[in-house]
Amino acid sequence: MHRLDVASKIRRNHDPKLSCDLYRCSLSWQDENTLLVGWGDAVKVCKLKPYEGTTRPPPGCLSDFYVEIVSMFTTEFFITGLAPLGIDMMVALTLPKGLQEHTGGTRPELRVLEPLVDDYVDHSSDILAVRGYASYCSSDYRLESLHDEGLFFIVSPKDVIVAKPRNEDDHVAWLLEHSKFEEALEAVVSSRGLMRHTLQGVGEDYIAFLLKQESYKRAAEVCKIALGQDKARWEANVYRFAQHRQLRALVEFLPQNNPRLDPTAYEIALNEFLQFDPQGFLELVSTWNSELYSIQTMVNAVLDRLSYDPTCIPLLQALAKLYSYQAKFDLAMSIYLKIGASNEVFELIQRYGLFDMVQEKLLTLLTLDKDKMIALLLDRVVHQKDGFPMADTVEKLREHPYFLYCFLDAVFDWNPAMCDSYHLELATLYAKFCRTKLLPLLRSSNNYPLEEALQLCQQQQGLVPEVIFLLGRMGNTKEALQHIMAKLADVQQAIAFCKEHNDNELWEDLIMYSLDKPHFISTLLQSIGTHVDPIKLIKRIPEGLQIPRLRDALVKILRDYNLQISLREGCKKILVSDCIVLLGRLNRQHSRAAFVDDCQICPACDRKLLFKDTRQVDDVVVFFCKHSFHRNCLPMHGHIVCSICSLEKSRWFGS
Repeated sequence: MHRLDVASKIRRNHDPKLSCDLYRCSLSWQDENTLLVGWGDAVKVCKLKPYEGTTRPPPGCLSDFYVEIVSMFTTEFFITGLAPLGIDMMVALTLPKGLQEHTGGTRPELRVLEPLVDDYVDHSSDILAVRGYASYCSSDYRLESLHDEGLFFIVSPKDVIVAKPRNEDDHVAWLLEHSKFEEALEAVVSSRGLMRHTLQGVGEDYIAFLLKQESYKRAAEVCKIALGQDKARWEANVYRFAQHRQLRALVEFLPQNNPRLDPTAYEIALNEFLQFDPQGFLELVSTWNSELYSIQTMVNAVLDRLSYDPTCIPLLQALAKLYSYQAKFDLAMSIYLKIGASNEVFELIQRYGLFDMVQEKLLTLLTLDKDKMIALLLDRVVHQKDGFPMADTVEKLREHPYFLYCFLDAVFDWNPAMCDSYHLELATLYAKFCRTKLLPLLRSSNNYPLEEALQLCQQQQGLVPEVIFLLGRMGNTKEALQHIMAKLADVQQAIAFCKEHNDNELWEDLIMYSLDKPHFISTLLQSIGTHVDPIKLIKRIPEGLQIPRLRDALVKILRDYNLQISLREGCKKILVSDCIVLLGRLNRQHSRAAFVDDCQICPACDRKLLFKDTRQVDDVVVFFCKHSFHRNCLPMHGHIVCSICSLEKSRWFGS
C-alpha cells in the first residue's frame, strides 16, 4: 500500500496455486482511509491509522501512519471486483468455484456483503445475464462504481451492465412479481417514499389474488385497509364480491359514511343476505340506517321471498321493521302479533308512541305478554298520561277478571289511593285469584262497604280469618270470637282477639267455651293472668277434670303475681322517693328570699312598692308566684290570695 507518506506491504493469503493472471487483485477505496482488497477467494479491509500515545513508528519509518487489517475472511466464491456500498457494506462481483480451475463457465453474480472481523454476511445475490459467459474467466470481468451516484458498472468483453441499489418501489414490485402480496401490502402501508406504487393499487391486486384463492374473509379485511374513502373502488369491489356470492364476508367492513356508497351497493348486499342468511338480513335491517337503501325495494324483495317461504320468522320480523321505517305501524304491529314477538311489539309502541293502538288491542297485547302490558298501562295510568283514563281501562277489562286483577293489583301496589273506588272489586278478585292479599287489603283499606265485604267472604270457603276480621271491625266481636273458637279452634288467636278488644264479656265467653276443653284451660291459665283474674277461671273448672300442664300453669300464675307485687312495690318506692325530692325542692324554692327593688309597682294601686320617704313606708307582701303588693292594698279579712293569679285562673276555668 502506497501513499505519499505511507508505505506498507499486505501479504497474499489465498491459495498460491491461483494464477495472478487469471485472478487479479481487486482494489477499491471505501473512503480516504479504508481500502477494500479482493484477491482470489480472500477479502481484506484495511484502514490507515495514525500512531498515538505510547505507540511509536519502527526505526527508519518516517511516516506517522500505519495500516491495520480490520477484517479478513475467505469466501466460497472467487472475487473479480469490489466496490464500497455505504459505510459498512461492499458490493462484490463474484464467480462460483467450479470444477475447472482456470475457466469461468458460469454466470457471474453480484453480491452485497457485510464484512465481520474474520467472516462475512451475504445479504443478497443477483445472477447476471452476460453474453459469452461460458468462455470467460475471472480476469475477463471488472467492477467499477460511482460511489456518490450509487451506480455500479459490470464490464465484460461484450457487455457493460449498470447496477444500482433497489429502492422501495423496486422492493414492492419484486414482492408483487413473486406473489408476496401480504408483505407488499405491509411495505406499502409502512413506506412514505413510494413513487410507482399506491396502497389502493397494491390492495386491488391483493384482493383479486385472495378472491381467486377463495380467501374471502381476508379479502374483506384488505378492502378495509386498502380502499379507504375511495367510493368508486368500494362499489367496484362490492360487485366483485357479489360475483363470488361472498358479500356476507364484506358487509362487516362496508362503509356507511365517508364514503356513503350508491344505494344499489347496499341493496345488493341485503339481497345476498335475504337469499342465503335471513337472520343476518334481519340484523342488517335492524342496525343499518334506513337511508342507505330504498325501503320499498327491499319490502318488495322480502315479499317475493316470503311467497315461497311464508313461515320464515326472521324475514317476517325484517318485513315488520321495514314497515315501521315507512310509518306503516299497523302492518308492522299485525306481523309482530302474528308471530308472537312481544319484545318487538312493545319496543315499537314505546319508540313511536303508538298508545292509541294499545287501547284498540288491549286484550290482544295482554294475552301476548301480560307483564309488559301491565307495566305499560301502569306507567300511563299512574303518571296520568293522556289517552289512558283508568275507568275506561277497568271497564274494558271487566270481561276478563284475571287481567283486571293483574291491573288493579299493580295499581294498588304502586299507589293504593288511585283505586280507592275499586277496593271492593279488588277484594273480590283477590278472593278468586290471590287470597293471601285479601286480608292485608281489608286491614289497610276503609274504602269498601263492610256488609258487602262480609257477605263476599262468607260466600267463599276458607276465608275464616277475613270473616273474623270483618266481624270485629263491624263490632260483632262475640260472633267473631265464636268463629275463632268453633272454626279455627285456635285458643291463642282467641286470647289475642280478646286482648285486642279488652272486653270483659268476651273474656267471659272465652272462659265458658273453654270449660270442657282441658287444653284450652291450660293455655288460658298461662296467658290471661295479666288481663283477667285467674281465680275466676280456676273456680269454674269442673272437679275431676284432667288438665294438661296444670302445675306449670299454676306456677306461672304465682310467678306472674309475685312479679306484679314486686313491680308495684318498686313503683311505690320510686314514687315516694320522687315525691320527697320534689317536695324538698319546692320547700327550698319557697324559703328563698324574694328580691324587690324600688322600681316595682303595686298592681293594686299603681304606686311604687318602696319609698325613699320613710313617712310613706308601707309593708310589702310577696306571694310565692313572685307578685308583690302593699299590705294595705290587700283585703283585711278572709283568705289572702294573689289577685292577678286568681283572675287568670277564673279566665281559664271559670269563676
